[in-house]
Amino acid sequence: MRPATIVSTRAHPWEQRGGLVVRHRLLVSSLLLLLVLSFIALPAGASPPPPTATTTLTGNGPCSVTVTYTWSGFKSLNLTAYYGVEYAGGSYVVGILVQDFPVTGSGVSSHTFDLTGHGSHTYHGHGSLLNTKGKTLSGSDARSVTSANLSC
Repeated sequence: MRPATIVSTRAHPWEQRGGLVVRHRLLVSSLLLLLVLSFIALPAGASPPPPTATTTLTGNGPCSVTVTYTWSGFKSLNLTAYYGVEYAGGSYVVGILVQDFPVTGSGVSSHTFDLTGHGSHTYHGHGSLLNTKGKTLSGSDARSVTSANLSC
């Protein structure tokens, strides 16, 4: 019987360096793979959705309507929301409700209007956002699809 040979558990210096090289290559390969996958997952030139605005008109009774103005996706701050009631000729017939607080790029506001004494018309809700210079923001002008035929 031969005596047991003691084998060193320490790796040879070349094996130590080789292991480091392999780990380094694995790290670099993983980072490159993540970079390639990120280009595939994110389409080039992707842009946010365009801003939107809607106005709804709801009849509440013989001469009462509620106008709700909703907007989202606008980049500007300190906007003013104007909305109110108009008749088919396109003229506002009820004092336009002006939001007296600054609004931001997204929000919703609602008001109930009394149309007593304004005559017999087909009424619509209408709203828009104005910037600090008083200009209507592109995409913010919205007229309600629904209408109310009222004799007030």
